[in-house]
Amino acid sequence: MTRIAEPWPHLAHRDRSATTSPVELLALSRLLDEALDLPSVDARMAWLHSLGLQHGPLKAQLARLLSLPPEAVALIDRGPTL
Repeated sequence: MTRIAEPWPHLAHRDRSATTSPVELLALSRLLDEALDLPSVDARMAWLHSLGLQHGPLKAQLARLLSLPPEAVALIDRGPTL
């Protein structure tokens, strides 16, 4: 059987058993959109650190997404070309 390579090998350690509910995905998507509208990585990190306690469970996921290589973040920001 041929094994498919990880698209982002540095994320290979992630917990595949972790699940995210539809409500959490919606909140994560909205927060990610807000972060990606900011002009710089420094602004995004300051924004991330300023999030309130209600977003605590999503902060780790946001931090991982925002720490992806620039080309991956650009793909998240614009979406795939269909």
